[in-house]
Amino acid sequence: MKKYKTALILGYGRSGRAAERMLHAEGCETVVLTRETAGEAEVLRLLAERSFEVCIVSPGFALGHPWTRAVQAAGIPLLSELELGWSRFRGKTVALTGSNGKSTAVKWIGDLLRLDGRTAAVGGNYGIPACEVVLDQPGLEWLVLEVSSFQLETVRDFRAEIAVVLNVLPNHLDRHGNMETYRKAKARVFGPSYCTGDVCIVPESLLPALRADVAEDRDWITFGGASPARFHFEKGRVFDGAAPVLNLAGTMFDSPILGSCTGAAVAAVAAA
Repeated sequence: MKKYKTALILGYGRSGRAAERMLHAEGCETVVLTRETAGEAEVLRLLAERSFEVCIVSPGFALGHPWTRAVQAAGIPLLSELELGWSRFRGKTVALTGSNGKSTAVKWIGDLLRLDGRTAAVGGNYGIPACEVVLDQPGLEWLVLEVSSFQLETVRDFRAEIAVVLNVLPNHLDRHGNMETYRKAKARVFGPSYCTGDVCIVPESLLPALRADVAEDRDWITFGGASPARFHFEKGRVFDGAAPVLNLAGTMFDSPILGSCTGAAVAAVAAA
């Protein structure tokens, strides 16, 4: 991804500050706008007086927000802090999104990679913003990102070697409007184009819909509570087809819900 000379940042939470830090490290001039420091009139005046190459938008600003609409009307592309940080990363990425259980899953995946001797850090929507991780740990082999639908609304070229949709439940409909729009936002985790070697891990029940949401076919791996999901949970264990690969007996994941969702999905990531 290109480097910028001028950037507008909407929102100044942890992700906004991390984006500013990365942009400043690259010599980019930034202007920050927050709801606490500006109103719509100030935003419109700024956009009329100045030009920006990009706008890094906080997940708290929906695409329909008056400020983001004004930025787009001015011809300034929107970009997620998540994608800005990822675009400067030179290792491999696991990206996981879902309605429930994301943080538990990414922590588990990060631990698995480190126990296997890989250097890995967890960030994104959970914990440390992507820009902060990449600036502070540039030599990592793996970046494990929890990704929200709010962040995915403004990604453009983002893609991961392993991308996971954990589940899609009726959350955030006040923002997305309906389940189809919400699911399509989640499907953006699979990236704009397929690259050889990329793996897409999805619930068996969502495979037909998610397959229809992306522009081209991918290497799909499914998980769930029973076959035909490739990774499925039965009686305390996760199976890859007929072969047991993960024993969850006696753990918090030894349940029909957590075993068939988080347990089976993490087993699929480990295999990938």
